[in-house]
Amino acid sequence: MSALVDNYTLILLSLPLAILIAVTFILLIRCTAKLFIYLLIIFSVACLLAAGVYVVLMPGQNSSSIMMAVGCFAMAFLIILVVFCIRRRLALASIVIKVAANFISNNFLIVLLPMGLFVLTTLYLALWILQALGFYSLGAPTTSEHQYPFQHFNITS
Repeated sequence: MSALVDNYTLILLSLPLAILIAVTFILLIRCTAKLFIYLLIIFSVACLLAAGVYVVLMPGQNSSSIMMAVGCFAMAFLIILVVFCIRRRLALASIVIKVAANFISNNFLIVLLPMGLFVLTTLYLALWILQALGFYSLGAPTTSEHQYPFQHFNITS
């Protein structure tokens, strides 16, 4: 029983911590949206280049490892090429991210909407289960020809 209480305590304490981290992340994005996008692109290119270099320097190379390294380098080059081609759209994306972060900061109760939808969905599922139990308590289901998608019941007195 003690482990169960500890688990519920951890779950209840993690909810405010998750909300605090989300608010901090929203404020960080609001201040540094353009930098965030470019850092993400630089990080992905650096990871691809590092993977390619690692595969090239790995001992016991064969043709498949060389092809994997060439694929990593080609993907990094392709990402860089795409970034140069769509730099205006990236600027527009950073503006959209800033506006979305401002909206969430101004209307913070919208963050609680998924939790409310989860509660409503859970209540609807519970109602559905209660209805199914009510139908099964009426009688025994019968099998007959051409009954799908509905089940027929013989009502017992």
